[in-house]
Amino acid sequence: MFSHSPAQLQELVSYLLAEAKALGATDAAAELSEGSGLSVSVRKGNIETIEQNLDKQAGVTVFIGQRRGNAGTSDFSKESLKASVKAAFHIAQHTAEDDCAGLAEADLLEKNPKDLDLYHPWNINTAQAVEVARDAERGAFAVSKNITNSDGATVSAQQSHFMLGTSNGFMGGYAISRHYIACTQLLVQAIKKALPCSVMIGTQLLVHQKIWPGLKMLAHMPLKELWQDWVLDQFLQEIAQFYLKHHWPLAWWGLMCKPLRAELCTESLVSCRTV
Repeated sequence: MFSHSPAQLQELVSYLLAEAKALGATDAAAELSEGSGLSVSVRKGNIETIEQNLDKQAGVTVFIGQRRGNAGTSDFSKESLKASVKAAFHIAQHTAEDDCAGLAEADLLEKNPKDLDLYHPWNINTAQAVEVARDAERGAFAVSKNITNSDGATVSAQQSHFMLGTSNGFMGGYAISRHYIACTQLLVQAIKKALPCSVMIGTQLLVHQKIWPGLKMLAHMPLKELWQDWVLDQFLQEIAQFYLKHHWPLAWWGLMCKPLRAELCTESLVSCRTV
Protein backbone atom coordinates (compact mmCIF):
# COMPACT_ATOMS: atom_id res chain seq x y z
CA MET A 1 0.00 0.00 0.00
CA PHE A 2 2.88 2.40 0.83
CA SER A 3 6.35 2.64 -0.69
CA HIS A 4 7.99 3.23 2.71
CA SER A 5 7.48 1.33 5.94
CA PRO A 6 7.08 3.16 9.29
CA ALA A 7 10.63 2.09 10.17
CA GLN A 8 11.96 3.65 6.95
CA LEU A 9 10.10 6.88 7.61
CA GLN A 10 11.51 6.96 11.13
CA GLU A 11 15.03 6.51 9.77
CA LEU A 12 14.58 9.44 7.36
CA VAL A 13 13.13 11.65 10.10
CA SER A 14 16.16 10.85 12.29
CA TYR A 15 18.42 11.76 9.37
CA LEU A 16 16.76 15.17 9.00
CA LEU A 17 17.10 15.90 12.71
CA ALA A 18 20.75 14.84 12.75
CA GLU A 19 21.55 17.05 9.76
CA ALA A 20 19.89 20.03 11.42
CA LYS A 21 21.88 19.58 14.63
CA ALA A 22 25.10 19.15 12.62
CA LEU A 23 24.53 22.56 11.03
CA GLY A 24 24.21 24.19 14.44
CA ALA A 25 20.47 24.22 15.05
CA THR A 26 19.44 24.41 18.69
CA ASP A 27 16.30 22.37 17.97
CA ALA A 28 14.53 20.81 15.02
CA ALA A 29 11.35 18.99 14.03
CA ALA A 30 10.75 16.88 10.95
CA GLU A 31 7.81 15.07 9.40
CA LEU A 32 7.50 12.70 6.46
CA SER A 33 4.26 11.47 4.95
CA GLU A 34 2.99 9.60 1.94
CA GLY A 35 -0.42 8.61 0.69
CA SER A 36 -2.37 7.23 -2.22
CA GLY A 37 -5.95 7.09 -3.34
CA LEU A 38 -8.61 6.60 -5.97
CA SER A 39 -11.59 8.80 -6.75
CA VAL A 40 -14.22 8.23 -9.45
CA SER A 41 -17.39 10.10 -10.34
CA VAL A 42 -20.32 9.22 -12.57
CA ARG A 43 -23.35 11.15 -13.78
CA LYS A 44 -26.47 9.42 -15.06
CA GLY A 45 -24.49 6.20 -15.19
CA ASN A 46 -21.70 7.62 -17.34
CA ILE A 47 -18.13 7.98 -16.08
CA GLU A 48 -17.22 11.62 -15.50
CA THR A 49 -13.78 11.43 -13.86
CA ILE A 50 -11.22 8.86 -12.72
CA GLU A 51 -8.44 10.19 -10.50
CA GLN A 52 -5.55 8.36 -8.88
CA ASN A 53 -3.11 10.13 -6.60
CA LEU A 54 0.26 9.28 -5.07
CA ASP A 55 1.61 11.88 -2.65
CA LYS A 56 4.89 12.27 -0.77
CA GLN A 57 6.01 15.13 1.44
CA ALA A 58 8.95 15.79 3.75
CA GLY A 59 9.15 18.90 5.90
CA VAL A 60 11.71 20.16 8.38
CA THR A 61 11.64 23.04 10.86
CA VAL A 62 14.94 24.36 12.17
CA PHE A 63 15.31 26.56 15.27
CA ILE A 64 18.27 28.80 15.97
CA GLY A 65 17.41 30.07 19.40
CA GLN A 66 13.99 31.57 18.85
CA ARG A 67 14.40 32.07 15.14
CA ARG A 68 12.72 29.54 12.91
CA GLY A 69 12.98 28.34 9.31
CA ASN A 70 10.94 25.80 7.35
CA ALA A 71 11.58 23.92 4.12
CA GLY A 72 10.16 20.88 2.38
CA THR A 73 10.52 18.48 -0.53
CA SER A 74 8.69 15.62 -2.19
CA ASP A 75 11.98 13.81 -2.92
CA PHE A 76 12.97 11.38 -0.15
CA SER A 77 16.54 10.95 -1.34
CA LYS A 78 19.27 11.81 1.19
CA GLU A 79 20.60 14.55 -1.08
CA SER A 80 17.24 16.27 -1.35
CA LEU A 81 16.54 15.94 2.38
CA LYS A 82 19.94 17.42 3.20
CA ALA A 83 19.30 20.35 0.85
CA SER A 84 15.96 20.99 2.59
CA VAL A 85 17.67 21.13 5.99
CA LYS A 86 20.20 23.64 4.65
CA ALA A 87 17.41 25.77 3.20
CA ALA A 88 15.51 25.78 6.49
CA PHE A 89 18.67 26.64 8.42
CA HIS A 90 19.42 29.52 6.02
CA ILE A 91 15.89 30.89 6.47
CA ALA A 92 16.18 30.68 10.26
CA GLN A 93 19.41 32.70 10.14
CA HIS A 94 17.59 35.60 8.51
CA THR A 95 14.28 35.70 10.36
CA ALA A 96 13.38 37.76 13.40
CA GLU A 97 13.20 36.17 16.82
CA ASP A 98 9.80 34.94 17.95
CA ASP A 99 9.14 34.60 21.68
CA CYS A 100 6.67 31.81 20.96
CA ALA A 101 8.91 29.80 18.63
CA GLY A 102 10.18 26.48 19.90
CA LEU A 103 9.34 22.87 20.64
CA ALA A 104 7.11 21.62 23.42
CA GLU A 105 8.93 20.82 26.65
CA ALA A 106 10.26 17.27 26.81
CA ASP A 107 8.09 16.33 29.80
CA LEU A 108 4.96 17.16 27.78
CA LEU A 109 5.79 14.77 24.95
CA GLU A 110 3.79 11.57 24.54
CA LYS A 111 6.23 8.66 24.60
CA ASN A 112 3.68 5.84 24.22
CA PRO A 113 0.86 7.06 21.97
CA LYS A 114 -2.29 4.94 21.82
CA ASP A 115 -3.37 3.12 18.69
CA LEU A 116 -6.55 4.94 17.61
CA ASP A 117 -7.43 2.26 15.03
CA LEU A 118 -7.77 4.79 12.20
CA TYR A 119 -6.46 2.65 9.36
CA HIS A 120 -8.95 0.48 7.48
CA PRO A 121 -7.95 0.52 3.79
CA TRP A 122 -10.62 -0.07 1.17
CA ASN A 123 -9.00 -2.23 -1.49
CA ILE A 124 -11.25 -1.22 -4.36
CA ASN A 125 -10.22 -0.97 -7.99
CA THR A 126 -11.45 1.47 -10.60
CA ALA A 127 -14.11 -0.79 -12.11
CA GLN A 128 -15.54 -1.63 -8.68
CA ALA A 129 -15.59 2.03 -7.64
CA VAL A 130 -17.50 2.95 -10.80
CA GLU A 131 -20.15 0.30 -10.06
CA VAL A 132 -20.52 1.48 -6.45
CA ALA A 133 -21.05 5.05 -7.69
CA ARG A 134 -23.64 3.88 -10.20
CA ASP A 135 -25.45 1.92 -7.48
CA ALA A 136 -25.51 5.02 -5.26
CA GLU A 137 -26.96 7.13 -8.06
CA ARG A 138 -29.62 4.52 -8.86
CA GLY A 139 -30.53 4.35 -5.18
CA ALA A 140 -30.88 8.13 -5.01
CA PHE A 141 -33.21 8.17 -8.03
CA ALA A 142 -35.33 5.52 -6.31
CA VAL A 143 -36.01 7.82 -3.34
CA SER A 144 -38.71 9.77 -5.18
CA LYS A 145 -40.26 9.94 -8.64
CA ASN A 146 -39.80 13.73 -8.40
CA ILE A 147 -36.03 13.31 -8.67
CA THR A 148 -35.45 13.75 -12.37
CA ASN A 149 -31.82 14.73 -12.71
CA SER A 150 -28.44 14.04 -11.17
CA ASP A 151 -25.41 16.11 -10.33
CA GLY A 152 -23.40 12.91 -10.06
CA ALA A 153 -22.12 10.33 -7.59
CA THR A 154 -18.58 10.01 -6.27
CA VAL A 155 -16.63 7.19 -4.64
CA SER A 156 -13.32 8.00 -2.96
CA ALA A 157 -10.81 5.81 -1.11
CA GLN A 158 -7.73 7.45 0.41
CA GLN A 159 -5.00 6.19 2.73
CA SER A 160 -1.84 7.76 4.13
CA HIS A 161 0.70 7.51 6.93
CA PHE A 162 3.27 9.81 8.50
CA MET A 163 6.13 9.98 10.97
CA LEU A 164 6.94 13.02 13.13
CA GLY A 165 10.09 13.51 15.20
CA THR A 166 11.70 16.25 17.27
CA SER A 167 15.25 16.78 18.46
CA ASN A 168 14.15 16.66 22.11
CA GLY A 169 12.92 13.10 22.06
CA PHE A 170 9.59 12.64 20.31
CA MET A 171 9.11 10.10 17.53
CA GLY A 172 5.72 8.84 16.42
CA GLY A 173 3.19 8.49 13.64
CA TYR A 174 0.31 6.43 12.37
CA ALA A 175 -1.65 5.41 9.29
CA ILE A 176 -5.12 6.71 8.46
CA SER A 177 -7.75 5.89 5.84
CA ARG A 178 -10.63 8.03 4.56
CA HIS A 179 -13.45 6.72 2.37
CA TYR A 180 -16.78 8.11 1.26
CA ILE A 181 -19.67 7.64 -1.15
CA ALA A 182 -21.50 10.82 -2.10
CA CYS A 183 -24.47 11.40 -4.37
CA THR A 184 -26.28 14.62 -5.31
CA GLN A 185 -29.60 14.53 -7.12
CA LEU A 186 -31.70 17.34 -8.56
CA LEU A 187 -35.32 17.59 -7.54
CA VAL A 188 -37.70 19.77 -9.55
CA GLN A 189 -40.99 20.18 -7.74
CA ALA A 190 -43.80 22.69 -8.15
CA ILE A 191 -45.31 23.82 -4.87
CA LYS A 192 -48.71 25.53 -4.90
CA LYS A 193 -49.84 26.29 -1.37
CA ALA A 194 -51.44 29.06 0.66
CA LEU A 195 -48.65 30.41 2.84
CA PRO A 196 -48.87 32.92 5.72
CA CYS A 197 -46.11 34.91 4.08
CA SER A 198 -44.64 35.18 0.62
CA VAL A 199 -41.30 33.44 0.64
CA MET A 200 -38.24 33.85 -1.51
CA ILE A 201 -36.58 30.45 -1.51
CA GLY A 202 -32.96 30.19 -2.63
CA THR A 203 -32.32 27.68 -5.36
CA GLN A 204 -30.11 24.64 -4.94
CA LEU A 205 -30.82 24.13 -1.25
CA LEU A 206 -28.67 21.35 0.17
CA VAL A 207 -31.07 19.15 2.09
CA HIS A 208 -31.32 15.69 3.58
CA GLN A 209 -32.59 13.08 1.10
CA LYS A 210 -35.92 12.82 2.97
CA ILE A 211 -36.43 16.57 3.61
CA TRP A 212 -37.99 18.56 0.80
CA PRO A 213 -37.66 22.25 -0.12
CA GLY A 214 -39.97 24.87 1.27
CA LEU A 215 -38.43 25.92 4.59
CA LYS A 216 -39.42 29.46 5.59
CA MET A 217 -36.67 31.35 7.33
CA LEU A 218 -35.47 34.87 7.91
CA ALA A 219 -31.84 35.40 6.95
CA HIS A 220 -29.52 35.12 9.95
CA MET A 221 -32.51 34.87 12.32
CA PRO A 222 -32.54 32.00 14.86
CA LEU A 223 -35.07 29.38 13.87
CA LYS A 224 -36.49 29.25 17.41
CA GLU A 225 -37.69 32.84 17.04
CA LEU A 226 -39.38 32.00 13.75
CA TRP A 227 -40.99 28.98 15.39
CA GLN A 228 -42.58 31.26 18.00
CA ASP A 229 -43.77 33.85 15.48
CA TRP A 230 -45.43 31.61 12.89
CA VAL A 231 -47.37 28.39 13.05
CA LEU A 232 -45.74 26.09 10.52
CA ASP A 233 -47.72 23.32 8.92
CA GLN A 234 -46.70 19.68 9.41
CA PHE A 235 -44.64 19.70 6.25
CA LEU A 236 -42.48 22.59 7.33
CA GLN A 237 -42.29 21.43 10.94
CA GLU A 238 -40.50 18.27 9.84
CA ILE A 239 -37.91 20.32 8.00
CA ALA A 240 -37.46 22.77 10.86
CA GLN A 241 -36.98 19.98 13.38
CA PHE A 242 -34.28 18.46 11.18
CA TYR A 243 -32.40 21.76 11.02
CA LEU A 244 -32.69 22.27 14.78
CA LYS A 245 -31.42 18.77 15.48
CA HIS A 246 -28.38 19.05 13.25
CA HIS A 247 -27.62 22.75 13.92
CA TRP A 248 -27.25 23.60 10.25
CA PRO A 249 -26.42 27.25 9.49
CA LEU A 250 -29.43 29.35 8.62
CA ALA A 251 -28.66 31.98 6.01
CA TRP A 252 -29.44 33.25 2.53
CA TRP A 253 -33.18 33.26 3.08
CA GLY A 254 -35.61 36.12 2.47
CA LEU A 255 -39.03 36.55 4.02
CA MET A 256 -41.64 39.24 3.27
CA CYS A 257 -44.62 39.30 5.64
CA LYS A 258 -47.54 39.73 3.22
CA PRO A 259 -50.29 37.12 3.30
CA LEU A 260 -50.97 35.89 -0.22
CA ARG A 261 -51.22 32.73 -2.26
CA ALA A 262 -47.76 31.73 -3.43
CA GLU A 263 -46.84 29.55 -6.33
CA LEU A 264 -43.22 28.53 -6.18
CA CYS A 265 -41.08 26.37 -8.38
CA THR A 266 -37.78 25.38 -6.82
CA GLU A 267 -34.87 23.35 -8.09
CA SER A 268 -33.15 21.86 -5.09
CA LEU A 269 -30.30 19.53 -4.37
CA VAL A 270 -31.04 16.29 -2.58
CA SER A 271 -27.77 15.09 -1.10
CA CYS A 272 -26.88 11.86 0.67
CA ARG A 273 -23.41 11.05 1.94
CA THR A 274 -21.98 7.94 3.55
CA VAL A 275 -18.66 8.03 5.39
